[in-house]
Parts: sequence; structure tokens; C-alpha cells
Amino acid sequence: MSVLRLYGFGGTDAFILFGSAGRAKKIKRRNENEEKNTAPQPASGFDNASAFVPASAQAVDETPYDLRVSTFEDADYKGGANFAGGSDWTSLIDDPQYGGPLLYGSSGAGVTTESEAYKWTDENNTMLSHVFPYNYNAYCYWGGGHAISNYGTGDIADYGGFQTQLTVYKKGVSGLTRTGAGHNGSDNFAVHYGYIDGSQYNKTEVLPAFSLYRRR
Repeated sequence: MSVLRLYGFGGTDAFILFGSAGRAKKIKRRNENEEKNTAPQPASGFDNASAFVPASAQAVDETPYDLRVSTFEDADYKGGANFAGGSDWTSLIDDPQYGGPLLYGSSGAGVTTESEAYKWTDENNTMLSHVFPYNYNAYCYWGGGHAISNYGTGDIADYGGFQTQLTVYKKGVSGLTRTGAGHNGSDNFAVHYGYIDGSQYNKTEVLPAFSLYRRR
């Protein structure tokens, strides 16, 4: 059995257990937020920085398993050339944060084919994979996705708008930092964007999702 542990989403972590056939094993789960009867809070000032609920888990029958951790740190990158042409996670971080060529394409309005869409895979590790969904007639971050980032700030007033949409809150930081804003002071993390509600202005049809990558 394999366990995927995801770090970096708003400073929390979660365990996901998969059986050898890809089906979820029955697990014991302890959720501190449920015990306290309080909901997890998003990163202050950044409603596009989503978080997994902190949890711990183990197989009920104590079956041995392999622990696979997806940290998004360069030292843990085990794949080949990625979507951006680099061989590390940091190469997948866009600059500028809004309208950049990785998340928005060279035109700034997204791309039309999945082969051109922003994507990443934690190859030779968790095999967790993501590609932007197709919404609003394009593959583009304004249609939702999980984007790799390392931007952090303590200045919400100056860096809390859409132009700094890949930035998460880190207390005590003046201006923007590119180090130490992730889980337990790590550098890299992923920022989630995408939702569907009852608003007449929300025309999102496909929510962003993860999949398990399989080599062809």
C-alpha cells in the first residue's frame, strides 16, 4: 500500500492511502479540527490559497506501506524535463504571478489544447499529476488549477490582490519573499484556484483535480 502525503497548501498536510489495486484502504483518521468542532481557516487575506485539513491516518490492520511525500521542493524532484522545460519544481513558478506565460500562455489569455496547458507530475515519487482544466474556452489559471509557487508576504495591504495571486501569508515578512513561506518553513508549495457556486457570473464547468500519472 502507498501513502501520499501532501504538503504546502496553506501550511497544512494530509495523508491519502491507496491499496495496491488503487482502491482506498479503510483507515483510522484523527482530525484535530473535528475534535475541536471548528473549521480550518484559510490563509488570511488570500482566499485563493486553499488548504488540506490536517489529519493522521494508518491502516486498521497495520499493513506495511510505503510513505511517499510530495513536497514540491527542488531537492525532492525526481522527474525529467517538465512542462516549463526545467528539471526542478521552481521552474514551474510563473513570473509575473498574474498574466505570466506559464499560467496564461504567450497571449495572456490561455491556450486551446491540453498539450500546451500548464501541468506537472511528481514523477518517480507519488506519481501525483495535475493539468489545468478547460474552462472559459481555454486552459488558463483564471479557469482554475493548482499552480506551483514560492511567493510569501506579511504585507496583505500591498500584496493581497489578484496581481499577487500566487502569494501566501507569512507573518513578519516585509515585501515579497521567495523562501520559507511553505509548510514548516519550506520554500515551495502549490496554490489552488477554482470553484463552482450559484453565481450567475461563475461559468466554471470543470473543477481542478489531481490524478495518478501512469506511464504509457
